[in-house]
Amino acid sequence: MRFPKINLLLLGNSLILSVIIIFLLSFRISNGIIVVLLLAFMTYQLVLIFRNSKSPFDMDFVFTLVWFTSMSLSVLQLHPVQINWSITSWICFLGAYIFYLIGSLIEMNLHQVKNSAFVLNKNNTKSSIYLLLMLISVPFIIEVLHSGIPALSGSMSAYKDFGIPVIHYLTVSCVLLPPFIIFYFVKFESSFFDKIIFSVIFIYSITIPILIVSRQLIILVLILSVLSYYFASNKTLNLRNAIFLLCMLCVLWLITSGLRNQNEDYLNTVFEYNLFKINLPLSLKNAYSYIAWNFDNFNYNIQFVDFKFGKNFLEPFLSFFGARKFLPSDFFNTALPNIFETYTTMPITYNGYQDFGILGVFLYMCFIGYICQFFKDNSKLSFFNFMEYALCIYGLAMSFFTSFFSSTNFWAYLIILIFIKHIVGHYRIKV
Repeated sequence: MRFPKINLLLLGNSLILSVIIIFLLSFRISNGIIVVLLLAFMTYQLVLIFRNSKSPFDMDFVFTLVWFTSMSLSVLQLHPVQINWSITSWICFLGAYIFYLIGSLIEMNLHQVKNSAFVLNKNNTKSSIYLLLMLISVPFIIEVLHSGIPALSGSMSAYKDFGIPVIHYLTVSCVLLPPFIIFYFVKFESSFFDKIIFSVIFIYSITIPILIVSRQLIILVLILSVLSYYFASNKTLNLRNAIFLLCMLCVLWLITSGLRNQNEDYLNTVFEYNLFKINLPLSLKNAYSYIAWNFDNFNYNIQFVDFKFGKNFLEPFLSFFGARKFLPSDFFNTALPNIFETYTTMPITYNGYQDFGILGVFLYMCFIGYICQFFKDNSKLSFFNFMEYALCIYGLAMSFFTSFFSSTNFWAYLIILIFIKHIVGHYRIKV
């Protein structure tokens, strides 16, 4: 059994950091020292990963950056609701990273190189775009007729009430359209008609997340679009483009936040933003809360958890096939007290912990590391395979906020990609 030295080094460093932090916590060390340790470790790991992969889009680079940046921000405790985490929480947060790396190593050892590649030519790409357009538009129209358009509603909960079970998974697959259109424009010569019609489809597809006021979909479509461009063009991201993309993301975030009709009085009343320990603009307070409070919510919730013993793992599959309606109403009941009643998001560790405790976190993150590495190893076989890997990149990028891998959306996207792939394509043996 042979593993890449860089991966073993990353894992060894993680084990050493975990031992040091757990040891220091026993002496009630100040949070400032912990933050410095986390950021120094993150920087060292990022340098090692970037030297090896030469890409800021590498899954290990993304997860390391997001996970330890969000943890460090949370440890700063800028709001009174935040308290020192329990040892159990620390073990879960540090162990999540360790077992993600272990899962990745296991897949590297078991991976077998495929001898076939998918051919995505100009006609196949156009067929994929039109098929996606049809799969998205019909459900979206049905949902708009049923629930209205959240962005045009005066209700603060309109975005939560939008959607119809099952077909909503097709509506949110609008995030897959822009990457295919970008791939088409970059890889193939297009006629004037194609440029016009695909540009209109592109604008239509990125408008849907704004109309339904979904910030997660906006982030997802941006990440998938950027990754698809660099995959198709075989270029690397430079600093200027990275700053531009970050600014674009911030602008889109502010636009959709405004469409939610949540004013300053509402946010101060519900989340007590006026109690922040330092004076920050409301937008920064809101952004900090979205990034940092998830860890505090996890720390607060674990004392109330009633273990599910695998139900969380099965939920996305049962939801996708509509089996939930045949189960008792309390089968997936996850209602728990939170630091604020309306703030219910958790980091990626929560689903595993709710199933089997600390062991569940380790097993769950090992599984995530395995499937992410699997999609990474196959990402060069075709654009469809790369899109599967890009979805994993998004899941790791949002690990501080949610467990995308245990959501029905993630598996629905994979099934839609597989469906389209087998409708429009064929295989050939690689030479």
